[in-house]
Amino acid sequence: MPTPSRHPFAASAAPGHWLGLAAGHARNADADHLLHRLAAELPLPVAALGQTHRVGPGRLGLSLGLPDPATARAAAGWLAAAAPEVAVAEAAGGATRGPERWRADAAAALAAAPQGGRAVLFPGAAELPATLTVGELLSRTAIDAVRVLGGSAAGPEALVETRNHLRPDRANGLLTLQLAPSRAGFVPFEVPDPHPCCGAH
Repeated sequence: MPTPSRHPFAASAAPGHWLGLAAGHARNADADHLLHRLAAELPLPVAALGQTHRVGPGRLGLSLGLPDPATARAAAGWLAAAAPEVAVAEAAGGATRGPERWRADAAAALAAAPQGGRAVLFPGAAELPATLTVGELLSRTAIDAVRVLGGSAAGPEALVETRNHLRPDRANGLLTLQLAPSRAGFVPFEVPDPHPCCGAH
């Protein structure tokens, strides 16, 4: 049974504006890197949500959820100028731009975004310590619950070694982090890519 969150981020505060992105990424690490570039180079609001989606065999799409149209336009403008290799699908007006071969994947990511995805950017994800308790994880981030593979429980005092790599699943408006038992407590089930394209995230 998942351990529920008591965090201050309202689950109902879903992003109101989405962008779908695609550039032919095949690996999670490469898709994650693009989202982290956006976070580093744009003044994204704390409520921003970045996700990845499987849009075809060996292909990933991405989505960026933002609270208002102005922020979405700024992100789309930055992508057009700084990352022309990325196709961008905008909900407002249905515009799709960028490389023709990735536009359908960007549109597919945009369509999938409101329902859920694999979250990379989410409130509270930055600047977490290497180890914290389940209770602290749920109170400091937008993660709504943790679920341990195999069905064992992870109480609020159980330790989680983050590995600087938290990728909760988002479904039905809720973020759930899958955990696996470890010697000291628990670790995220998804492990970081051993050969990342860039610095660890």
